[in-house]
Amino acid sequence: MKRITKDKELEENKRKEIEFEEKTSKFLQEKRKEMEARIFESIDQMFNNTLVEIKTYKKFYNIKEYVNIFKSIIKYIASTSGCSIIITIDTFTYIFGLFEGFQRYYIEKGLTIKSIYTIFITKKEEISSLCGLFLTLRDMGKSHLNIVCNKDLQFIISKTYFFCQPNSLKLNFISNLYIDRNIIVSNNFKIEIKDIKGRLLDYMENDIKLNTIYIINDNIFENINTNRTGCAIPSKYRNVSGILLSLQNKFILLDCGEDTINQIYRISGSYKIIDKLDLIFISHSHADHCLGIINVLIKVKNQIKVMGPSIVLNFLKILFNNLTLIYTDELKLIEKNYDINKKNEKDCIKIFKFDYYVEICGCLHNVDSCSISIKDENYKISYSGDSRPSPLFCYISKNADVMIHECTFDDENKANAYKTLHSTLKEAENIFTLSQSKKLLLTHFSQRFPKKFDQKTIGIPCYDFYLHVIGKSEYDSCNFVNYF
Repeated sequence: MKRITKDKELEENKRKEIEFEEKTSKFLQEKRKEMEARIFESIDQMFNNTLVEIKTYKKFYNIKEYVNIFKSIIKYIASTSGCSIIITIDTFTYIFGLFEGFQRYYIEKGLTIKSIYTIFITKKEEISSLCGLFLTLRDMGKSHLNIVCNKDLQFIISKTYFFCQPNSLKLNFISNLYIDRNIIVSNNFKIEIKDIKGRLLDYMENDIKLNTIYIINDNIFENINTNRTGCAIPSKYRNVSGILLSLQNKFILLDCGEDTINQIYRISGSYKIIDKLDLIFISHSHADHCLGIINVLIKVKNQIKVMGPSIVLNFLKILFNNLTLIYTDELKLIEKNYDINKKNEKDCIKIFKFDYYVEICGCLHNVDSCSISIKDENYKISYSGDSRPSPLFCYISKNADVMIHECTFDDENKANAYKTLHSTLKEAENIFTLSQSKKLLLTHFSQRFPKKFDQKTIGIPCYDFYLHVIGKSEYDSCNFVNYF
């Protein structure tokens, strides 16, 4: 009887979820049309010279053709993270406002990143997305980028250069009135767009109260949620690094790539997990592992421990005062003293005791990269971060219940793995076998590979939002594609 009740509840919840998604989609479409209609009335005043041809269309063709031309100039991107207005004139793109995960949504819309000319930002929450964006533009060979913001934001952005170096990309900061040479703008506004009250979940009333049904929930067990399993830059199927670990009613975040805060919201439906966040571990200072930490810490109200390299932690000191900072740079120096023949592993690791034990060691990737293992009274979990196969990581992973190891490349790309100081599938499996760990979770896959993982492996090739309940989860790696 209880089983039937549980099935009915699950079926009802699924029906409500589908109904809610349909209402949300319809609502967003209505609001977009409403916004387009309002902007449409003042568009002639915004672009006097550039819309001469469009005015001609307006005179001789019907309104639908005019709206289609308007849509090719102004686009609106929105998600639960925020929204952006994108204006494109000829080959120049202007972006007003950024949000966490902007780059991923931008790519999904089929828009060209390299055409971005000027970005307008007003809040520090937009900085992580800005950094990720200019790093992509840098790698694409763009020569310069205009950023319109106040001087306080300009100062904070300049401090990110230690781990987000623009290099050949010249950033031109503008803090005064922005004057564009490509567009002549008129200051005559016909309509003031007022705030629109939402009708989504936060504003809905509870019309129906259901009786409580008590069922066993796997979330009460200690678990690992691989929020993000890609590397370098976000893609359609995989976001950049971030793993949420649940231990003893506390949460630990292993790396914190861009859009981590909203990935957490998507798996739980709220930000309550942030209130129980006890530790954030940043394995190294590459942007795909730390850009999301700003917006996570903005939500944190309590004192929280952050472990990581000084390049990142010194930047966080500028913005936050509720952090207990634990620097890991020393581990890279100690790592150099390791001698596999002397078996001096204990001299090359560092142990921290909280409500759980933490062991950290240096690893071979960049100047400040580290690996970690965490042990409480029930389980032990280890995480490699980005690394070549490491004997020290193998040591601190000894008899772990779960080992999480990067698997950036397949075995056919061993040369690339060696060149970029990453690991292949076979190398990750070897470290797992030597450590005598019980379960192997594979993550940090190269974005050049498809979402389907069709190689045979003794590990679990994770995907975004994969939930592994420690000691309970069963997984058939041969049917990996069925989990999408």
